[in-house]
Amino acid sequence: MSKAFVLFAVLISITFFFGCEDKSTEPTDQKTNTLLPLSVGNTWNYKLYNSTSDSTGQVIWTITKKISVDSKEYFLITSEGFGNKYFAARNESNGLFFSVYDSINGFVSPFFFKYPANDNETYQYQMPGTDSILNITVKKQNLIIGNQSYNCYGYINQNLNPYFPFMYFSENVGMVRHKLVYNTGNGIDTSHYFIYDLQSKILQ
Repeated sequence: MSKAFVLFAVLISITFFFGCEDKSTEPTDQKTNTLLPLSVGNTWNYKLYNSTSDSTGQVIWTITKKISVDSKEYFLITSEGFGNKYFAARNESNGLFFSVYDSINGFVSPFFFKYPANDNETYQYQMPGTDSILNITVKKQNLIIGNQSYNCYGYINQNLNPYFPFMYFSENVGMVRHKLVYNTGNGIDTSHYFIYDLQSKILQ
C-alpha cells in the first residue's frame, strides 16, 4: 500500500471524526415546558358553572399583544364573556407571573406560580410594592374535565382559601380550571363555588 494512499485514508478518517464532533455541538431546537404558553394569538375557551347551575356562560382568553412595564415584556390577555378584564403574564425562569392588569393602575392583585415545583411544596411570594406575603402550596394531581385528563399543578393560596387549589395548570396547555369559593363573613363556605373549566384551546 502506498504512503500516499495511507495518508489519504488518515485524512479522510480525521475529517469524518471531527465532522461528527461539529454536528454534535450544534444547538438543538428543544421545547421549553411552561405553565402558560405565551404567544400572541393563543386562545382558551372556558365553561362557567357554580354550585347551583351546570352552565352559567363562557369566558374566552386571548393573548392580543405584548406590552412593556418597567422595561419588562409581558403578554396581554383579554378576557371576554363574563366580567371582561385584562391580564398580564410573563414566564420567568422559576415560574409564571400573572396579574389582573389596568392601563392606569398597572398590576392589580399580582400572583406568582412557582414552576417547576414539588408536590406539597410551600413557598412565599411578596406582592410587589406591599408588605403582604402570600403563602402558597403546590398540589400535583390529575383532573378530568369532560373527556380530557390533565396532569396538573394546583396552587393553594393559604391566605385566602387553605382547603383546595384556586388555579390548576397543565404543562404546555395553560390554565385548565379556576375555582373560587365564597367568604360569608363568618368564614369560607366551600359548598358555594364558582368554576371556570377549559373546553378548548388554540395554541400558536
